[in-house]
Amino acid sequence: MSSDSKGMNLGLAHDMGLTLALTVSVLMVLLGGEFPPWMWLTAFAPVLSMALARRDIRVPGIAGTVMGLAAIGAGMMSIARGGLDNAVFAGGASLLGLLVARTLTRQTLAHDQQALLMSLILVFAGSVLNVGISYFVFFVAYAIAGVWALATRQLLSGVERAGGSVRRTRERKDVITPLFFAASAGVSLAVLAAALVVFVSFPRVGLGELNFLGRRGDQLPERVGLGGNPRGGSTSTVQVARVTGVPLEAFAKGLYLRSNVYDVVTLDEFAQSPPGKNAPVVDRRSALPTMSEPQTNFREYRVALSPVAGTNVMVLGQTRVASTESGGTHNPNGSLPVAGRDTFEQIRTHSPIASVLRYRVIGKANSPGELPRKREANNEAVLSDADRERYLKVPAFDAQLERLARAMIAPDQLVAPGAGWEADMDVRVARTIRGALLRDYDYTLEGVVAGRSQPLRAFLLDAKAGHCELFASAYALLLRKQGIPARVIGGFQGGALADADDIVFQMRHAHAWVEWWKDDVGWIVDDATPEASEERERYQPWRILLDAVSKFWDDEVLDYSLEEQSSALRGIRKALRGKHLGTLLRATLVAAPILGVLLWLRGRLRRRKDARRDGDLLATEMVRAIARISGTTPPSSSTLRELVERWPRPSLRDALLHYEAARFGALPLDADLRRRLIKGLRRLRATNSPAANDPTAKGPGGT
Repeated sequence: MSSDSKGMNLGLAHDMGLTLALTVSVLMVLLGGEFPPWMWLTAFAPVLSMALARRDIRVPGIAGTVMGLAAIGAGMMSIARGGLDNAVFAGGASLLGLLVARTLTRQTLAHDQQALLMSLILVFAGSVLNVGISYFVFFVAYAIAGVWALATRQLLSGVERAGGSVRRTRERKDVITPLFFAASAGVSLAVLAAALVVFVSFPRVGLGELNFLGRRGDQLPERVGLGGNPRGGSTSTVQVARVTGVPLEAFAKGLYLRSNVYDVVTLDEFAQSPPGKNAPVVDRRSALPTMSEPQTNFREYRVALSPVAGTNVMVLGQTRVASTESGGTHNPNGSLPVAGRDTFEQIRTHSPIASVLRYRVIGKANSPGELPRKREANNEAVLSDADRERYLKVPAFDAQLERLARAMIAPDQLVAPGAGWEADMDVRVARTIRGALLRDYDYTLEGVVAGRSQPLRAFLLDAKAGHCELFASAYALLLRKQGIPARVIGGFQGGALADADDIVFQMRHAHAWVEWWKDDVGWIVDDATPEASEERERYQPWRILLDAVSKFWDDEVLDYSLEEQSSALRGIRKALRGKHLGTLLRATLVAAPILGVLLWLRGRLRRRKDARRDGDLLATEMVRAIARISGTTPPSSSTLRELVERWPRPSLRDALLHYEAARFGALPLDADLRRRLIKGLRRLRATNSPAANDPTAKGPGGT
């Protein structure tokens, strides 16, 4: 049988659909950010498999067995090392390995079906490992590619079951036409619409409440080496937090989203002393009363925090109240409460934040170096002897470092005294050291001290250039050397203004700065990094649109709960009761004509489609008639004319003439004539006489 050459090769279409579906399913998992960079190599396996299949290169099955066993073994080892908390990660890694093994060694349509099934399981795993909007985008792509792959596989499978030549069928170009792609996309969209209805009907309930299946939040480090790559050098646009309700003047001064407190500072690193992230909550009040701002003129702001800091609740400075509004758990019907304050003066939750946590804060945004007026001193600002000792601890300084520390605060270098607290010697010393770092040292993200012994010493004495972690460590140590308690703070600085009321912090805003202690005042936020004073970032219009989409995803999809479902159902119920019946009727009046036009167009398209299929339908009936006459399936290598000449029946000859005229001569085939021809073909049966049982035969030549 000949084929139309206007469409795509059926075999190529199947390989492309399968490759796209498998690749998208892998990306849905990898984009969750849980896997190391080398795991991204698995995303190339489907493309490599397609290239091998197109060149008829076979990978031995034993190779797939070895890869599959290795993937399962790696998953089991991951669970053994990380415990049941690592179950989802280990399962995802094993599935990726098994999919790669099946994809590279596939040889039959059954293998393709197995690969598609594994990809579907990966899609389910991705719903746990990837909570970003990228999951939705790739889910839509997977739905379209999956339907495409399944449809083409079914066509090939039907030929295989009928005993035909799959290889020859793969070469056909009369199946994969624009109409095929349109139909596949339509089916995919219908599946997505049905999924949306299910989503609205049943709110999202995660399995994270079982703990051992939960997605662990990424952790900000408890220890930061000064000789490595700076966190501030990240270009990642992954959203960390969205802060709403902060005045623009505070944003213009520079916002500091406070997270980790580091009390250990050496010439090699800064770190949290034990117990670090496991520090107990010692004060159940969710407040930071020891910051330097006076406890007046507080204002309310809200934070939507991504799971990037374990149990830490990030705030902008002095805090009176921090209370959870929603989120934080895998189950949107529950929320993770704020537990209180730990020994590092970090606001904490009882368990790691697993999803976007939305909380309300009453407090202030502390700006670097700002002091309250003397009469507004913080009465709660008391530093215990034990805390004072640990925030004054310094490593051994050699002679060069000692000379540098003394020279920085020489009498001729000290800033002039001011009024109130400004006249205090500690304030003058701190501002003198900060001024020296800003004046004599340059900011750079290049690893100028990478690999050096005691990188902080190399920064202060030799390189005199570095990133924010070096500036913060140097400032803290030099303050401690002068008897001023100081600590390094890790978090995010600046942010980007998304609109008049929203500031977005991303991973690329990671920063380190200092808090130093002043008796009767408290911890003073300060920053000696030159970059921190740069002009504030504002989003471009296109970025605001993307950010709005991301916000909608977090608010309306990830946190869709029973309460929101009930609200939607109440709205429908009110409409049915007549409270919004007028709106419903107006919508119906608008929608009815549109629906009528769409149905009319659908009818026109269907009639045109049926007209195009007349010739193909007649050819199909001819093949079936020949199969009944011969008692076997006609070989696919023969054309219709060759088959009719072998089994010369008048009905077959008549049908062949009209088929060729319609198919190749573009002559219309009358519907009544087509029905009569098909009726005659369906009456043909096997017989010893070529013309027997042929009601349309009128002689040796037929009609």
